[in-house]
Amino acid sequence: MKKSFNWKNIQIAKEDILSVLVLLPYFTGRILNKFLYFELSSDAYIMPTTSLMVLLTGLFLVLNLRKREKRKPRIYAWMIGLLIVDTALGLFFTQEIITSASVWLRLCLPMILSLLIVRYCRIYSLDFDKILTGMLKWFTVYTALMVLYHVLFRGLFTDVSVRFNPRGGGSVIFGYTVAVVFALALCVKNYFRPLTFYLILGVLTVAALATGSRGAVWPIAVLWVLHFIMMIKWTPKRAIIAAAVACVALLLIVIGFGGALHDFSMTEGNIFARLFRTGNEPRTDTFQNAVAIMAEADIPHRIFGFGTGSVFPILKFELEMQGGNMVSNLFTFQEKTLLVQPHNTLLYAFVENGWIGLILWLLLAFFICGLLTKNRKENKDQFIFQIVFVGTVAFVNMFDSIMYLQPGVAAVMWLMIWCVCERSQRKAELKPQD
Repeated sequence: MKKSFNWKNIQIAKEDILSVLVLLPYFTGRILNKFLYFELSSDAYIMPTTSLMVLLTGLFLVLNLRKREKRKPRIYAWMIGLLIVDTALGLFFTQEIITSASVWLRLCLPMILSLLIVRYCRIYSLDFDKILTGMLKWFTVYTALMVLYHVLFRGLFTDVSVRFNPRGGGSVIFGYTVAVVFALALCVKNYFRPLTFYLILGVLTVAALATGSRGAVWPIAVLWVLHFIMMIKWTPKRAIIAAAVACVALLLIVIGFGGALHDFSMTEGNIFARLFRTGNEPRTDTFQNAVAIMAEADIPHRIFGFGTGSVFPILKFELEMQGGNMVSNLFTFQEKTLLVQPHNTLLYAFVENGWIGLILWLLLAFFICGLLTKNRKENKDQFIFQIVFVGTVAFVNMFDSIMYLQPGVAAVMWLMIWCVCERSQRKAELKPQD
């Protein structure tokens, strides 16, 4: 007799549910916009992703209050707390409190939500490896489906002017996210069969190429090289031969194809031409002018900055663009021209939160790397890939102010970082003592 299907037999682990949060930046649409979009003023608004994160933060706050954690908070939690307080103090330096509070919410809410989720995972002893591998699977499936959609209905790859542009921040931000997820894949590669692992890397590589983002493609190219280097059992002879071949190949490319690549990079309307462009004058000018502003500022502004959300008018710019208005992405501050956002998380922190904000960000990165060193002797390769993963997150934030302006993507990146830290810390704590 054939047994009937019983839904009660289906068991979904908490790790499986939490891993779906990797798609948080892409929960957008007309319905969410209708109920979760709030325009606060002519210069500020709350995006649906932020509203959704407020609800999730409340949920995980309640879940965390149900059970106490015996151990003390991690050092990175204290650093995040200091960063949140510092940026909140920056609100007192601004005249546009609503705009500044909106920027503060974008910056700090992802930090708070990710910390609450990780604390929940520690309280209930959830498997961080399972969460990370689940996030990798969900993101890869979503990416593959979006690429397929763009190929079938948008002419992706058949029309070189078409750029892969899914929801959640646009082509560039999605490309940066792909690079970070690619680095994460190298950290958890031992949990996949070789065919599945290389299929994941292949999908992510194709997606990065389709975005036409240099900040995504070139890090992934380096990660591919690093992956194969780590696979080889090196001897001094092999290392010398490999270095010689690499130098000769690079020289031949520069001599034989340097001019052709430069000409190709100047081609307009070709997404692949962008990959070989080496300059970006507005970003360079913004960096130089921002540093000059801080150098010329008085002592209080150098130490504390000009106030969270009080310098870069990115929210006003986004509202103008949403209204269909064509506006310049440049503005003048302290008689110097800047982009409406500096495309650099540390530069954003430096100008708006001063030396204190910049130092706190650098200390946070230092302590994160310090946590990852606890288990380095037991698994050297995994330690290297974990450091590379954190380095990739830092690298893409040097090309865009992701942590300040993309709350959904920032929440995912923070959650990945904390999970990588916790898996390393847990393995170090379970390590047998001598």
